[in-house]
Amino acid sequence: MGSAELGALLFRPEMIEKWIGPGVVLPFRQGALATAPAPDSPLAQYLVTQATYAEGAFTLTADCEASGTSLTIRIAPAPDPATAAERSVVRVTVGHIRGATGVRSSLAFWQSALNRLGMIVQAIRRRRNSPKQALIVIHGIGEQQPGQTLMEFVRAVFGAESSQTPRWVKPDVLSDSFETRKVTIKAAASPPGAAGGGRPTTDVYELYWAHLVRDTTPGQVLGWMRNILSRKLAEVPEHLRPHILVVRTLMVGAFLAVGWFSFVAALHPGRPAGILAAGGVVAAAMALLGVVLKRLIKPGTKLLTGHLGDAARYFEPKPDNVARRQEIREAGVRLLERMHESGEYQRIVVAAHSLGSAIAYDMLTFAWNRLRQQHGDPDHASFGALGAVESALMPKRAEAAAALAPRDLQYAAWQEHRTNSQPWLVTDLVTMGSPLTHAHLLMARSKDSFSSMKKDRILPTCPPQAEFTATGHPRISYALPDRSMDGSFRGGFLVPNHGALFALTRWTNLYFPFHGIIGGDPVGGPLKENFGDWIVDRPVQARKAGFMGFAHTRYWAVDDRDGAYIGKPGEDHLDCLREALDLYSASRLRDLAAARPAFTYL
Repeated sequence: MGSAELGALLFRPEMIEKWIGPGVVLPFRQGALATAPAPDSPLAQYLVTQATYAEGAFTLTADCEASGTSLTIRIAPAPDPATAAERSVVRVTVGHIRGATGVRSSLAFWQSALNRLGMIVQAIRRRRNSPKQALIVIHGIGEQQPGQTLMEFVRAVFGAESSQTPRWVKPDVLSDSFETRKVTIKAAASPPGAAGGGRPTTDVYELYWAHLVRDTTPGQVLGWMRNILSRKLAEVPEHLRPHILVVRTLMVGAFLAVGWFSFVAALHPGRPAGILAAGGVVAAAMALLGVVLKRLIKPGTKLLTGHLGDAARYFEPKPDNVARRQEIREAGVRLLERMHESGEYQRIVVAAHSLGSAIAYDMLTFAWNRLRQQHGDPDHASFGALGAVESALMPKRAEAAAALAPRDLQYAAWQEHRTNSQPWLVTDLVTMGSPLTHAHLLMARSKDSFSSMKKDRILPTCPPQAEFTATGHPRISYALPDRSMDGSFRGGFLVPNHGALFALTRWTNLYFPFHGIIGGDPVGGPLKENFGDWIVDRPVQARKAGFMGFAHTRYWAVDDRDGAYIGKPGEDHLDCLREALDLYSASRLRDLAAARPAFTYL
């Protein structure tokens, strides 16, 4: 570690207590009062008489009037000619000590402190050289079992376990559920010809939420479906309009049939035979319907309450549903916060299927607002990449916009965010079969209401919604007061606003194109129209689909009988999923780790 970086680390207040001891205060400012050990006292008052940085060396000298001793700490460069690596040497000098006992105690104390410092530096070096990433998988609707989605997803993305790809199933100590586990995948080299410098050690977690949506009634689901069916046809996605029209036609037909029979009975009261015959037909129809319902009611009720019920309870903010929705969101936000607080990971990816994609969207939105303003008071901060994102939001000519590389801008802004000692770790959101393609139906009362929620940043978009200054420049950030370690004001520290989640986090959306009656994925679809042009919508093709081409549940299907992919290049659902997750990131994470301030690893 170079002397400039080590000096900036050693004199930070949180670091002083770690390597010297509790209660020690050593401001790197001439004339400041300090508290440090003295030969005859655990803690004594000092006056800082020198605090300089010159020619790559830090020097701090403090004098203790009570004991008459002086303390000098010097960090100077000590280059290694063999490796050309940046190294430094730390010297601690205690002068004017009275008596041999004071010399021995002072020597033992500072030798112990330097040993602690060495261990801290070694730990920082290990973490920089061996980055780890985390992957959170969020399941969709249905009565899932804990770990079911996790193990299937791991097998699809990382392949079957072998001596080349070992993995370990471990306790999940970050979530609140004893039912969940995490899978640790050992670091691996990149495939031949691939970039990225290898895949770092990856921990895969599952956000399991199925147990939080229980006791759903058919009435709750039917009420939610009624609200959707009653929306204006112009607000319904074009590929769903035939289905909506069929349902509405059947409902109207049933109403007219009952009305017609009642009208005929009232118009011809003297024709009991005809009425009885009609009544017999109705009775026979009702009996047949009863037999059919008896066969279907149990699976039908299970479909309503166990599958559609999850969506009904989550998307409709009625009093009965708000508590359930809050519990699911809290579980997701807690998991993300604990991952950040653990200090174990340098990157997080979130992959979500079906309703899980809406949960992931909300989880990231609320976690972002808790973490986005935090930073570690770095000595130096840069905001050029964030400014580049803001500049990209400026209305431009079509040809200029076509040359834009939004994902590069987002990743650069995230790297800068981390280099500035800010905590946000989520680089990518990957959604599969997302019902957010119908978000204006599911998350708002109308298209106008949905647009207003995006404009007000209640619903973050990709790219973010910008405010425009008096000079016409788009802004998605604002300045917090910023002070240096010595208390002096350094100007403003820029932080993205509450709606700027996707200034840093990339969003990839995979979907099977819908066709026929239920072919492809009738639930998912493209998201750009609803949430922004920086989303990468990728149509994919399943190796093998289900009944009538239904593929909503096939995004990570790896059944042996599926065989090899034979469709268009670049559309295999597994290849596209692995590419979107971007797990071979080891070299980029090591470079970023070296650029981040050392104190962020404490």
